[in-house]
Amino acid sequence: MFFKMGWQQGSAIEYQEAYNKFGGSIITSPEILNFIHTRFDLNEKFYIKKDKDNQIIGAFCTWHDKFLAGEQKIAIKLELYRYMLNFDEIILPLSIEDNVFLPVNSKFLSSKNKVINAFSKINSYREVCLVKSLSKKTISTRNRELNKFIKKGGSVINVSKYSVEEFSDIYDELYFKRRNEHSYKKEIREILNIFPDLIFGNILWLENKPVAMQYVIKKDSPNWVCFDYINSGMDMNYPDLSLGTIAAWVNVRDAIEYTNKRNLELRYCFGRPTFDYKERWCNRFPLQRVISI
Repeated sequence: MFFKMGWQQGSAIEYQEAYNKFGGSIITSPEILNFIHTRFDLNEKFYIKKDKDNQIIGAFCTWHDKFLAGEQKIAIKLELYRYMLNFDEIILPLSIEDNVFLPVNSKFLSSKNKVINAFSKINSYREVCLVKSLSKKTISTRNRELNKFIKKGGSVINVSKYSVEEFSDIYDELYFKRRNEHSYKKEIREILNIFPDLIFGNILWLENKPVAMQYVIKKDSPNWVCFDYINSGMDMNYPDLSLGTIAAWVNVRDAIEYTNKRNLELRYCFGRPTFDYKERWCNRFPLQRVISI
């Protein structure tokens, strides 16, 4: 099936070439796949497709010969979420100018990919929430809330100011204050010590202590930047300050500035539409189900 559809087994280097050319999601990036593959036995294989001029026009990776790399069924089974990665959307490094047939099944293919045998209408309404263009009124409201926080003595500190150990300690502390359970600090440190630039965002401080943050990861592609909001932590003793909204806003604001400076598309994902608050920030986009013979 693979070879009939023009795919050939390739190498990790060729997959890297496709990703550098077309981009993808964070979970399909060569670096993150290599991180996973060196820790778990997934029998991974890379496949590439070339045009008549022998130029790569797409690539994908499989796990156990029948799943797209990043498929949730495998990620959940192996508890890959402990590494604070988002498996809600798979963006493959495929040319947007070529329709391809994927000889492998999936339920989480991004609507960015043009695939002949991918369908959104028969995918149980699976969707992801991507940050929408914000109105001037919304921006004004968010800045007013932020200024109120700052006038109370609050400050916003970028995560780049912290070491991996400091960052993971702060996140774990705020995660515990919100949920009364600890985060996966061991796994967080493991992945961030290898990819410190993966983390993005800010931490809110008040009264000389951290009070709120979102765990956001980032990866650049040639035409867009993926930001994945994974989870959050918060001190629940300040109900009058809208800390969750402010923590979201300072990150979205910085992500907009980051992409605008580079003239790239913003793809800021809040994950699946699981909570009503996401509707204030995002539009819903359908995921595609890939059906192969």
